[in-house]
Amino acid sequence: MKVSPRIKPFLIHLCISAFVAAVVASVIFFVWYPTPYRAISGGAQLFFMIVSIDVIMGPLCTLIICKPEKSRLALGFDYTTIGLVQLAALAYGTWTMAVARPVHMVFEKDLFRVAHATEIEKDLLGDTPPGINALPLTGPDMLSIKLPETTEAKNASLELALAGTLEAFQPALWTPYDGKAAFAAAREMAELRKRLPKAGAAIDAAVRKAGGPKSDLRWTVVVGRQYVTWTALLDRQGRIVAYVPLDPDISSPVVEAPAGKKASGTASAASAASGAASAASSASAAPAA
Repeated sequence: MKVSPRIKPFLIHLCISAFVAAVVASVIFFVWYPTPYRAISGGAQLFFMIVSIDVIMGPLCTLIICKPEKSRLALGFDYTTIGLVQLAALAYGTWTMAVARPVHMVFEKDLFRVAHATEIEKDLLGDTPPGINALPLTGPDMLSIKLPETTEAKNASLELALAGTLEAFQPALWTPYDGKAAFAAAREMAELRKRLPKAGAAIDAAVRKAGGPKSDLRWTVVVGRQYVTWTALLDRQGRIVAYVPLDPDISSPVVEAPAGKKASGTASAASAASGAASAASSASAAPAA
């Protein structure tokens, strides 16, 4: 089957663009934005917007400018220009995703919060404890928060939180991940089913994926970019072994209180989702120097 002189360059350009996009996607989705970050950090939407424009527009421009009456020199100049513009657009899009990438999954009192590179002030990077990579390029790692102990440190952390830099985004508070503390702060699976009575199938699927005895699992919440919230299942070592892509509505009470008493909710977790209020509560809760 004979291919049209205009279609052949278009197909070649499309295949090259798709290959380059696949290589870039493998880095983005398997290194910078693995599951669940591609959803809770917005990686998938941004990437597909960039690639859809770049991969489609480049070959279409080739199809438009490719005319038999043009000389080889003119076509070569046009192809080179299109390719350079396309590469520049892809490089800019990749750079945008790199600077906005998730760098840490931080355990913060009773939940996990995802810290992104753009959420960590450059002036604070010097406070990063030894042994911790502040902005890893090999994918997000797990950290915990160590609450400040001195009054001065408490006030400094509170001021940063009120200005929008939450505890999870303050390098001075970072410490190696404490899985046992995370598991101890997590909640029983029965409570999750009470909170999400219509999500039994999704919860069961996550439990199967986690493997191991159901009694060894607990759950907590993961807060991503723009407060996108998922549910994470932890094993007894505090490892996140599965996710339920649902918000368990942590601000609502779970257990009905006995008659004559007020219903008990989860005020601590609810305050954590509100950022500055979380820092204020932690500052007041930390032991005095």
